[in-house]
Amino acid sequence: VNATQIAETIIQIRRQKLPDPRAFANVGSVFKNPVIRRADAMLLHREIGLPLFPSISGAEAKVPAAYLIDYAGWKGKERRGILIWPRQSLVFVNTNGRQSTVYDFLDLVQTVQSDIQAKFGVALELEPEILGEPD
Repeated sequence: VNATQIAETIIQIRRQKLPDPRAFANVGSVFKNPVIRRADAMLLHREIGLPLFPSISGAEAKVPAAYLIDYAGWKGKERRGILIWPRQSLVFVNTNGRQSTVYDFLDLVQTVQSDIQAKFGVALELEPEILGEPD
């Protein structure tokens, strides 16, 4: 296996999971993978099978935001033309063209954040940076 074959395989996997940006406007990954207390991560691991990855300190663990979103039932849900992509729940796409706004996007983001916080006690942090006041 050479570097070109590895790159082609990764590109193929990404094409299967991620929407074509020419067909669906999106900003890529919406949430960062949170780092939480290891004890909390272990509890969620036992309760819902949450995968966890150790942090450098050992007192914390990084957990996949996508797993929490999937487990909470958000994957594939649509609201006001903003769809949580069915093959990768960290990607929100605009299915409504210019009819959906940044406010529709942010409303769904905040709703998902609130739900994940309420269900799992985990705060999801927005990954894209919002600059200035949306038009």
